[in-house]
Amino acid sequence: MIPILYNSKETDFTHNGIGFLKDCISCVVTEERNGIYEAVMKYPVTGQLFSEIQADRIIKLKANEYSDLQLFRIYKPSKPLNGIVTFNAQHISYDLNINPVAPFTSNNVNANAAISDILDNCCFQHRFTSVSDIETISKISIDTPVSVRNCLGGMKGSVLDVFGGEYEFDNFTIKLHKHRGIDNGVTIEYGKNLTDLMVETDISNTYTSIMPYAKSNENVITLPEKIIQLDSSNIFGCARCKIMDFSSYFDQGEVINSTKLREKAKNYINSNNIDRIKTSIKVSFVHLWQSKEYEKYALLERVKICDTVSVKHQALGVSIKTKVIKTVYDTLVERYQSLELGEAKSNFASSLNNIDSEIGSLGSLINEQPSIMEKAINNATDIITGQKGGNVVQNPRDYPQEILIMDNQDIEKAVKLWRWNLGGLGYSNSGYNGKFTTAITMDGAIVADFITVGTLNANLIKAGVLQGIKIIAEEGSIAGWKMDNGVLVSDDGTMRIDSRTNQITIYDSDGNRLMTNDKNGLRFWRNDTEIGSIAVTKGANSETYGLSFNLKNGDAMTWSVYDDESGFYLNKLRYEKDTKTLKVSGNLELNGDIVNGNIVEGISTNGYKPVTGEFWAIKSMQTNTDGRITSLTTGNVKVENGLIVSW
Repeated sequence: MIPILYNSKETDFTHNGIGFLKDCISCVVTEERNGIYEAVMKYPVTGQLFSEIQADRIIKLKANEYSDLQLFRIYKPSKPLNGIVTFNAQHISYDLNINPVAPFTSNNVNANAAISDILDNCCFQHRFTSVSDIETISKISIDTPVSVRNCLGGMKGSVLDVFGGEYEFDNFTIKLHKHRGIDNGVTIEYGKNLTDLMVETDISNTYTSIMPYAKSNENVITLPEKIIQLDSSNIFGCARCKIMDFSSYFDQGEVINSTKLREKAKNYINSNNIDRIKTSIKVSFVHLWQSKEYEKYALLERVKICDTVSVKHQALGVSIKTKVIKTVYDTLVERYQSLELGEAKSNFASSLNNIDSEIGSLGSLINEQPSIMEKAINNATDIITGQKGGNVVQNPRDYPQEILIMDNQDIEKAVKLWRWNLGGLGYSNSGYNGKFTTAITMDGAIVADFITVGTLNANLIKAGVLQGIKIIAEEGSIAGWKMDNGVLVSDDGTMRIDSRTNQITIYDSDGNRLMTNDKNGLRFWRNDTEIGSIAVTKGANSETYGLSFNLKNGDAMTWSVYDDESGFYLNKLRYEKDTKTLKVSGNLELNGDIVNGNIVEGISTNGYKPVTGEFWAIKSMQTNTDGRITSLTTGNVKVENGLIVSW
């Protein structure tokens, strides 16, 4: 397949871009399991489009036997050597190397939700979406700004570190598979199709025993027997012991003792196969499925990255089953140059091109990103409208029982196909006999990696983790919620519930904030300005509680209501039950019984409470915001039968 060149800012890859690179001399794609994914292209300086091939531009090419055409961004052109320039390009997913993620934490999420949260917390707009079949529930926490690909698998605590799995980068879709490849029974054998084989063993990380320990406060906890022997203890000439600190394997507050330490160490041994000798096998072989003599075996002789294959070489005593961990694919002739099998020697972080773990400037956060539904629609539109070619075949031709839409007219040679018969409709990217990873079967089951819907009506939904749900009542009224960056939002937008901050926020119909809660009480807003609050406060003796009313209008004015054994308090005002006296800042006493909030027996500064007569009293007073009296007005008051008749 001839690579196609596009501008660096192109978003529509359904056309032929700047043009086909017909003068391309060679183009090879290298992909590693959870590792690098790069292309190396050689092009002559005399080529028709040489001046158009520049760093940051994008090329579309065939990267392996199975995937759709993939996008690669050029990052390094070499100096001409004998009139030939080498261009290095990285898969388009490497754009996530330079898109930072702000710190955040996601609790109780599966792998796909974790990746989605990472993509939602990106600082710059992007087109990437995710899908995963790993349903393990865990937590992911990003403590410092890092790149997206670091979050995916380039550091401790990344998605790959927490959930495991095998990545597949399919243009703008990030797929994390529990197991990416399959075992089709393919055998690579000397004398049949094997042309070269190199076996490399590594025992540097192979052990016959383990000595676990953990730190508890100032103490170091070890096992009474000190070490745990493995079954392989007699294989090597000397003991090989792994010394390992298991402190981080204990939850906060969990008691650390030798019994639990032994249990965690054995779980680690079972999960990591530390006694296994690491073997790496690099093979070159003839692709029999592309030769005429082996056409009838074609469906059984296809391999791709992460597949399991058998390798046999009788003279060398090699007969093993192992996984494809690296492929080198020739784009122009559309066949593999070599496969590497065995233990992956590199990790995901090696593909990050030394991107700094800390990014000084995050740039401007872009909140207005396309919705998941919009992304899915755009992606489906690009795939379907951009498709050219295809072969529609009725099978068998004489008495058709099914319809096939394939990438090849010959069923035996087809790799990607849709198969529709009485059993259902299914898509396979590994030939006529599947596996069918997308399907609708006659018994009503739907199999899909990722389903995006606008409206879902159902009487019953069974699920482990729901990332967002909207419920439509039978009458058509909206009674649902949706997820917005981890926050539950009512469908009309008037209420938001954030479990991460334990906060509920209420808005009016225009989106203006009205009320929020915090750990102490409620806060009230007008025009996005806080105007007051109600909170729970402690009384004077720190054992009783009351309410605090905080009115914000210029300088804050706080009024607190609480009581103790001797009386009630209202900020600077105090009413004493026994003496029936109301005090202000301790300087003024208003004496009398309080009925429905009114002093009815009399008012006096000296404790005199006449039922009938005239007396000198305070007529009015003014205080400042802290309750201190600033002015008083006095005069004669006439009282008859306990009621004030003149002032």
